[in-house]
Amino acid sequence: MDVAVFAAAAIFVAHPTERVMPDVAEPCRLQTPERVTLSLARNEKESVQIVVSATEALEQVRVEVAGLPLRVDCDTVAYTRTTNTIHYTSHSVGRPAWYPDTLMPTPAAGVRIRPNARQSFWLRVHARTDTAAGVYRGLIVVKSGAKRLGALPVEVRVRSFALPPATVLPLAVTFDPATSLPPGGAGRKQMEGSPDSPLALWRRHQSAWYALLADYGLVPDNLYWNNTPGDAALADEEERWRCLKTMRGQDRLGWFNLGYFAPLEDDREAEAVWRRRYLAPISRAYARAAAEGLLEHAYVYGCDETPTGQVAAVARAIAAVKRECPGVPVMTTAKDARRDGARAFGVDSPLAVADVVVPLTDKYDPVQAQLARAQGRQVWWYVCCWPHGREANLFLESLPIEARLLVGAMAVRMRVDGFLYYETAMWNSLRTVGSDPYTDWTAQSWEHYNGDGSLLRADREGRPLPTIRLENLRDGLEDYAYAWCYRRLYGSLPAVPAAVASSTAEYSCDGAALQAWRDALAEAIEAHSLRDGSETKSMVSNSSQVPW
Repeated sequence: MDVAVFAAAAIFVAHPTERVMPDVAEPCRLQTPERVTLSLARNEKESVQIVVSATEALEQVRVEVAGLPLRVDCDTVAYTRTTNTIHYTSHSVGRPAWYPDTLMPTPAAGVRIRPNARQSFWLRVHARTDTAAGVYRGLIVVKSGAKRLGALPVEVRVRSFALPPATVLPLAVTFDPATSLPPGGAGRKQMEGSPDSPLALWRRHQSAWYALLADYGLVPDNLYWNNTPGDAALADEEERWRCLKTMRGQDRLGWFNLGYFAPLEDDREAEAVWRRRYLAPISRAYARAAAEGLLEHAYVYGCDETPTGQVAAVARAIAAVKRECPGVPVMTTAKDARRDGARAFGVDSPLAVADVVVPLTDKYDPVQAQLARAQGRQVWWYVCCWPHGREANLFLESLPIEARLLVGAMAVRMRVDGFLYYETAMWNSLRTVGSDPYTDWTAQSWEHYNGDGSLLRADREGRPLPTIRLENLRDGLEDYAYAWCYRRLYGSLPAVPAAVASSTAEYSCDGAALQAWRDALAEAIEAHSLRDGSETKSMVSNSSQVPW
């Protein structure tokens, strides 16, 4: 590495799963390698953090990449400050603090680094499907104004195989800014009327939001579609359908919901109301999806976390939806506890009528899930404001690696069929994200939780910005795709070492173990492809079904 121009600055490298706090001296795996090395498949994105640590203030700092013949983005990691000390996750620092959160484009003039602080820059390399396999080299340069703080060679290995264009692990993930909660004493009209409110601004760039969702393997979906009479969850439903059709044409379309339904009571009058309220909108969406040629990607979701005592009403509703929408999977997070308190997953339960049952991650039982699969059901998992403690989750205070493991190595090890998340755009902020890395975005989202249901941010113009949690979620989906490619070639699942993850609460926080597992999968895939090159091309085709 070049010697830094300023003695006050030092340059480090960190894995994308690493949490680099700007001013908290928590354990952090920072490296000073001779070069940055990255490995990725074709049709994949891979990142590394370049961390600048300063004892004195530095102005106009930016990171540039020269000579690398691949697409490279370099975002600035922006920080969100918490205001509470509630310990719902074991990985909280235990006091109000600035947490790395939003990824924002680095301003042309660079950013200011505070004295005695660390600033991360998120370097992201893209390999297209048609990128030639091989090793590509360039130079990462860190500057402060016109002065060079340091430089680091970068070496990128592009693998000979390509990942599928759509995510292999099925997803049911909501994007609905309408669920945003008024902060403090503010009302919804104040949020919508404020010139700086993300709720007021995002609609100006709806197509850009949908494009960003697609870039992260998501679709413009909503678990609670039609949940409130007369309330369109998205600004323009026609724009949503256009996006779904575009993604289908690009072979990137995953699952999308036709509508939400509640439990159906055994009462004729109540059933008439239920059919008008829930079944009629679902039926209209079913007909539209069929007309647009999208039906094979559709599902119907209902009875969100309904208690076990209502399982009969849940089963009655599911049966009615299935009669109305033949061929479309019906999904629920309704509970069907056995006498011992464990989840039945539809086995010897009225929920046997469901196509997809979704327990919380800490309620997922691989053995019981296999029994359910033998009866024709899928068993997914989900997180929300629960579970707590060391259980992997997507809170602002969670370690980035948790998001990656939930849809990657953990999902492979536990044989999960899909992942559900109730919201990505629950905003509780009257201000958007500006150009200063220390943002005034409100950390709190649902109740007293920070970042729960909130994986996206809006800039000053209302345009979309991802978070490092969303970035790691995509990396995890790509890890899962590696396992899918491996099984396509070898006929069996790859083992996930306990050193990477043995359960949703027991996992390594060191990205090196995860990286070694993924690189071993890549080597095995390439070794097979050398014997039969035709297999590599076949893996590019999309599949909406999980491999197990």
